[in-house]
Amino acid sequence: MRVERAGNTIFSVRQGASPELPSDSVLRMRFDRVYGQEDLTSAALEGPTRLMKARIDGVTSVVLMVVRPAHARDFRSVEGQYLSGLAPFLGQATEGYLAALRTQSLAQFDAEAGAQLGAGWILFDTAGKILALSDFAAEWEAAQGLRLSERRRFEPTDPAIAAAFRGAFSRAVADTGAQTLRISDTPLTEMVLRPDMFQEEPVIRAVLRVAPDYARLFDTQFATHFGLSPSEARLLARLCAGDSLKQASEVLGWTIETTRSCSKQIYARTGVSGQPALIKLVYDSAVLSCG
Repeated sequence: MRVERAGNTIFSVRQGASPELPSDSVLRMRFDRVYGQEDLTSAALEGPTRLMKARIDGVTSVVLMVVRPAHARDFRSVEGQYLSGLAPFLGQATEGYLAALRTQSLAQFDAEAGAQLGAGWILFDTAGKILALSDFAAEWEAAQGLRLSERRRFEPTDPAIAAAFRGAFSRAVADTGAQTLRISDTPLTEMVLRPDMFQEEPVIRAVLRVAPDYARLFDTQFATHFGLSPSEARLLARLCAGDSLKQASEVLGWTIETTRSCSKQIYARTGVSGQPALIKLVYDSAVLSCG
């Protein structure tokens, strides 16, 4: 199957070793008519073939091609009639399929944006069983060794965190408002649980937030986003990670004088004064999306 818009292929899917259909053959085809291999001599179709083109809109069309091996019997006339019966629905079905693909792509953009900001979600039923989790949450649980996808339960190894989760979950089920608990300090990881509805059933939706490790961001992310030199970007990363100038100088292997001088250059380039204002600038920015 192939979808074309203004003569350009925008989507195609093939199953098996079906031949590629030349665009000039598609252009000569009429809408809602069933063609055989003998009707399109320029297409070099060796086996029994049936094709049909349907209109999606004024500039978009879909071509459906069914091919049998060269040694197979030809299609019977009744089979052609079955294909012809699809004509009123092929364009509509393809339009719906393309709309679903578009929705999936947009949802993936949302998921990637959330992951870049360290955010994901886990969906529980009211008994605590995991119904679904975002891609980011799945990657996080794999890194933590929690095996959520396998066990379908959130079972922290730390007894204190496990008890805090059970208490927060019970309060969320009782609908006493959003419940926040800290899961980890390194990196800072928090979970917010609140009641919700999913497929007309009550659920608990947990939003997972993992604080970004600014010290591990690529220097190029800071350099590109804020117009800094590589050295300035490395220092900014350390400051955002919570280091003082003295601590940053020790980690980077610089003298304190060099570190102070570099920090002043960062302030000049970013137009802020003082470390608190600089950190706020970074936290408010979209630097996490530059990776």
